[in-house]
Amino acid sequence: MARHLILLCLALHLDGSPANVRLELTDEHRRGLRDDDLDLQLSVTGIEFAERPLGSYAVYVGLTPDERTFDPESEHFVGTVTFFGTHPGQPFDVQFSVKPAIAAAFARDAQLDAIDVTFVPHGPPTVTATPILIRGVRLESEPA
Repeated sequence: MARHLILLCLALHLDGSPANVRLELTDEHRRGLRDDDLDLQLSVTGIEFAERPLGSYAVYVGLTPDERTFDPESEHFVGTVTFFGTHPGQPFDVQFSVKPAIAAAFARDAQLDAIDVTFVPHGPPTVTATPILIRGVRLESEPA
């Protein structure tokens, strides 16, 4: 089944602090994100580093700026970027199913103008401070 790009953000740098990407929505995006016949995936692509990080990053979708309690039991938690088995200079990609997190965001505000994707380091500060480049954050749809 073919995936269809809904939203895209390019080049995000992670440095051991929480980082946020804001994906702006149009009316067409809102309609597509609410379509029950579509599965929604968050693709984080081109993850690259010079020295392998020893920590990980929790990924949240749909948190508001004033809602920055990072709880893995939250409906906004979609998964974790880990670096086990990865190698410096060899970019890799990860995908997360985000339909429940998107539905929760729209339940809070039916006229959302943006979806936030937040990366939160997990591990001691000395472990998670390794610089990481993410080349793309994409929200994609495919038939359910």
